[in-house]
Amino acid sequence: MAIDMNRTTTIALPSAVSGEILQKTQSGSAVMQLARQIRVPGLGVTIPVITGDPEAAWVGETGKKPVKRGTLDTKQLTTYTLAVIVPFSNQFKRDIPALYDALVQRLPMALAKQFDATVFGAVTVPGSNFDTLKSCTAQEIGTDTYGGLVAADADISQHDGILNGFVLAPQGKAVLLNAVDGNKRPLFINSVAEGAVPMILGARAIYRKSAYVWLACFARRSLSHTVRDRGRFILSSIWTETARLPHFAALEKDCKTDVLVIGGGMAGCLCAYQLVQRGMDCMLVEADRIGGTTKNTTAKLTMQHGLIYRDIARHFGRESALLYWQAHAAALREFARLCARIDCDYQPQDSYVYSRRESPALEEEFRTLERMGAPVIWKDHTALPFPAQAAVCWPDQAMFHPLKFLAAIVDGLSIHEETRIREIDGHTAVTADGRRIHAEKIIVATHFPFLNRHGSYFLKLYQHRSYVIALKNAPIPDGMYVDADRLGLSLRTCQDLLLLGGGAHRAGRQGGGWQELRGMVWQYFPRAREVYHWAAQDCMTLDGMPYIGLYSRRTPDIYAATGFNKWGMTGSMTAALLLADLVQGKANPYAALFSPSRTMLRPQLWVNGLEAAAGLVTPSEKRCPHMGCALQWNPQEHSWDCPCHGSRFTEQGALIDNPATGDLKK
Repeated sequence: MAIDMNRTTTIALPSAVSGEILQKTQSGSAVMQLARQIRVPGLGVTIPVITGDPEAAWVGETGKKPVKRGTLDTKQLTTYTLAVIVPFSNQFKRDIPALYDALVQRLPMALAKQFDATVFGAVTVPGSNFDTLKSCTAQEIGTDTYGGLVAADADISQHDGILNGFVLAPQGKAVLLNAVDGNKRPLFINSVAEGAVPMILGARAIYRKSAYVWLACFARRSLSHTVRDRGRFILSSIWTETARLPHFAALEKDCKTDVLVIGGGMAGCLCAYQLVQRGMDCMLVEADRIGGTTKNTTAKLTMQHGLIYRDIARHFGRESALLYWQAHAAALREFARLCARIDCDYQPQDSYVYSRRESPALEEEFRTLERMGAPVIWKDHTALPFPAQAAVCWPDQAMFHPLKFLAAIVDGLSIHEETRIREIDGHTAVTADGRRIHAEKIIVATHFPFLNRHGSYFLKLYQHRSYVIALKNAPIPDGMYVDADRLGLSLRTCQDLLLLGGGAHRAGRQGGGWQELRGMVWQYFPRAREVYHWAAQDCMTLDGMPYIGLYSRRTPDIYAATGFNKWGMTGSMTAALLLADLVQGKANPYAALFSPSRTMLRPQLWVNGLEAAAGLVTPSEKRCPHMGCALQWNPQEHSWDCPCHGSRFTEQGALIDNPATGDLKK
């Protein structure tokens, strides 16, 4: 250990002082106290770790002694440096022993807190092989406390582990003391004698407010809603926890249909629904389960898409902005019509785009909408819990439960799940296991289009990642809100919960993520409790408008619906209504506006091209099978992400998000 005083003189701490600091750090860290410790003989070395146990056996006195050796495993250990800045008076420069005493008193807890917070997953890890508990499954103890503790112990045993102990915050202690049996008698009592070690189920219990507060906030319920699927951890949104989607069998034989829809998210399902309502024979296939990226939406039904009308009017004219409004107004009316007979928590709401500082852009958006005749209202004040300079209100928008809605509209449709399309040859789609589907028309609604030969979508699209947390006991503002800044916060309610979205960044790059959102919670919602958290990924276009129409000029019977720019609900309905017309050969007033073949000469094109070029030349062992770009490690979500086009993979290489169509090569 060493101390840098004013970055001019570095003083190496004596071994006695650094040893005492380390000892107190270990005592202050709940993780260090309970974890197995291995002494490292050097920096960054491979250490053999014996994982097996020796076994005894009866033998004759002169017989050969059977020896069963424990299996030998190795682990590459990487060292990381943990630094802390502690202010001191200049007097300590003249009194070094006093400085040492102060360091021993002040450093250990700071080091212990940061180490524990990192292991618990509240702080970004310093490297990809830093082991954390963030992705571990958690056991809910709020309702059945004793049963939850026993189940946790059993789960550890089933995975050949040993329960070392429990780490509890004051909140956890309160849960234990409030737990009662069927006769209302307390199951746990606070009767630890002075100097004794607290025990729960025979295991040591450590109380650390400073170390556990992050875990308590992070894991109360959200981690208990983390599930393992095909070797990957999936964070469940509030929608997946409160709705049940039907299951559909995989395709088992070759077949024919008038229209094939590829992709089972909201866009694909609405396309299939609209076509069937018009009397067409239609089949939908989905590579995994229906719901797709829809399960991660914030589910706002609104024509107010940030500052989009100002941007469209600037670059394409006011007539194009008016068409954009009319297209999404038609989508909103269709949602209202369908939701009137579907139990999907449909609720009319006013929608607001706000700015936290003086914003000429927001004023321009308002003036553009006024000139178009939109019924918008300028607001100098909002119901937000943080300061907002102004807002534009668009009345009579709505919000709903997307998966309850989806479960209703897929009833009666011809759907095959677990049916991945590998390629399209003319009018025939070929599945990953060789099944062939012949269709007169094909709609690709796979979030990011997967046919690289046509349409240049790998240049026209990039993907944005954003994050959502659901809060209980937070003030519930009237309306739905989105920041005029694309990296700002989004808010809406869901029953008694507040959904807070933000922390956005380009997929494959670093961003604020959940940590940024939790910082806002601690600042503006100090009494709130996090009950869910999840993440969404959105395809972004070059000009802010979706691509809906012919996949390319060279594919007359293949259509695409993609690039909804974070407004996937109304965008999906707009796509369904438009494509249903185009498939039937009908004219549609919005076809030219949303055509995927419109000009690509936008500034974002050069950004996308540079990102792709950088990804191709960056040396990396992990490369995306889509187009060969170097993958970047995402420490918040423990995944390998592609900054070029947004494909994502688990730590083990399983595909999470497209446009890649397969896992990483071993």
